[in-house]
Amino acid sequence: MASGDIWTNVKNSQVISTSRVVINCIMLTPTGGNADCTIYDGESASDPEISCLQTLQYLTFLWNLDPPLETQRGLYIALGSNVDNVLVSYRILQD
Repeated sequence: MASGDIWTNVKNSQVISTSRVVINCIMLTPTGGNADCTIYDGESASDPEISCLQTLQYLTFLWNLDPPLETQRGLYIALGSNVDNVLVSYRILQD
């Protein structure tokens, strides 16, 4: 990871950043059943969807982005069903 990278552990749907970011990786850990989360380019679920991540029961899913993914409006993560947590690594871009 590069200098300036931030790690955030997400336990509830939330705004991660209101600034543009570069996403390095996202790890989705289920509670026991199949789990899902949705990643948005912005500050809410009304903004453009980047991706919906899904994983099977008891299987942690790691999405390594190479090259990293750049957002234009911020970063919002909405947790779906059976999510224990989502760990996201990102860097805030300077305007």
